[in-house]
Amino acid sequence: MLLASCTTLQSLLTAGLTQPTLEFQSLQLQDASFNSITVNMLYQLTNPNSVGIKLGDVEYAFSVEGKSVAAGHPPQGLTIPASGQTIITLPATVKFSDLGEVAQVLLTQDFAHYRAEGQVGVQTPVGTVHLPFSKQGQFEVPKIPTFQIGAPRVTQLDFQGATVNVPLTVLNRNSYTLPLNGIVGLFRVGGADVASMALRDLPAFAGRESRSLSVPVTVKFSGLAALNSALKLGETEVGFQGQVSSGGVSLPLSFNQKVSVRK
Repeated sequence: MLLASCTTLQSLLTAGLTQPTLEFQSLQLQDASFNSITVNMLYQLTNPNSVGIKLGDVEYAFSVEGKSVAAGHPPQGLTIPASGQTIITLPATVKFSDLGEVAQVLLTQDFAHYRAEGQVGVQTPVGTVHLPFSKQGQFEVPKIPTFQIGAPRVTQLDFQGATVNVPLTVLNRNSYTLPLNGIVGLFRVGGADVASMALRDLPAFAGRESRSLSVPVTVKFSGLAALNSALKLGETEVGFQGQVSSGGVSLPLSFNQKVSVRK
């Protein structure tokens, strides 16, 4: 391959042509969830010659924390006009389940380290020129959103149970869109599990988006004592113990905070 590349480079010089260049531009993240994320490497391919060239074969490997993941390819035959340039995208799909024990560590961190290396083949009038590349860095790992409970309001109370309206603020801490399939678990008042709470089929959260939700919770008879105590005091510790899911993968979720309670 090196011999062929040298021969083609010599042919370029003989024909009065200049070798095209390949330059890294940026990293883009998309299709993120707790299951996987697509990492796109954007490279600028520049043709300094007075004749057009085409993108040919592309070979590259992509690894995360030392483990290989699936790397895709841009479409072949892409034309770069004379004295022109274009952005080519080298995609890699990171499935956290393929990373084994590393995945559990990653989902508790903010970033993961990657390495990519390979070559891009460019078809010129005198043959194919192979442009090698190598890049390493880090990308943002999907993080669990933060949750904050507002002051719950008791809208109905009798001997059989109660209905409580729970204000819930959800913040997507990621810089990219994250879908949430559901949040399910137990609503707690004063340290006691008083009701089940479930949110399903939520619209995707844009990067850094904060959204306020109103969650109706039905408290059964067994939880009335804790709720009545909270109403008398005017404040109590409330919390949630359960799971949050994205991309078909569920992660444990638990949070507590002190709030006022009103009727």
